[in-house]
Amino acid sequence: MFNKGLWSKVSKLQTLESYPVLPCPYCNSENLKLDHQSFNARSLSGHARKAYVDKFKENELMDFAQQEDNNFLKMVAIFSEMANETRHEPSQFISFFRCEMCKESVSATGFAKLPKDGTSGLSKIKVENFNPPLSLFPLVNTTPDSVNEELLSSFNHFFSDTCSAGSRLRRAIEKVCSELGYEQGNLHRKIQCMAQKFPQEARWLESLKLVGNEATHADRVTESDLLDSYKVFEVVLDLFRRQKIDPEIDSTVLKL
Repeated sequence: MFNKGLWSKVSKLQTLESYPVLPCPYCNSENLKLDHQSFNARSLSGHARKAYVDKFKENELMDFAQQEDNNFLKMVAIFSEMANETRHEPSQFISFFRCEMCKESVSATGFAKLPKDGTSGLSKIKVENFNPPLSLFPLVNTTPDSVNEELLSSFNHFFSDTCSAGSRLRRAIEKVCSELGYEQGNLHRKIQCMAQKFPQEARWLESLKLVGNEATHADRVTESDLLDSYKVFEVVLDLFRRQKIDPEIDSTVLKL
């Protein structure tokens, strides 16, 4: 089952020493742990430093001050961020995660905020890429390969480029329609045709299509939007499992 809380955490800076345990892409068990001995980082400078600092500012107080339009809180937030920058060194890192169950490894790269020499504090990291990609929810063999491939690509982009992840999610919706035999017209038309036989799933896909459109055309998709979309999409995909097992269940019921 999709775990929004876990992936919401992983999409943000996390303490290096207590990084969450992740699902393994090889054996699907939740035993993939950061290998601290493999962790290696290098400091950023110049344009790379500014780009990373801007991208990964973590200042919840500033977000709250902006919402409340409170100038005093904005000032406090600015000084807090300045103090934080004097204590931490923006860096890039590479590392491995290792599964304690199957012993396979996954490489990871991303951004790190490390305490400067002589200062106290915790190291934090934000993974931007896993190789091989992690599945944010289990991809089962009853789902067509064409759909799973697009989903895995969407998952792979989620940690670094939400718009690309959203666009790939839209492509996955198109593949769902095609695999069900709805191939005529644009995506809106395909979902309308699908609604005649699968009204509930079509209604859900119509909402997910809007998220995909925003990602493709407007660049306004948030991580939270995507996580909610994945949660819904996992349930939609159960349609393929039902298509496979329903005839068997019907046969069993007749025997009863």
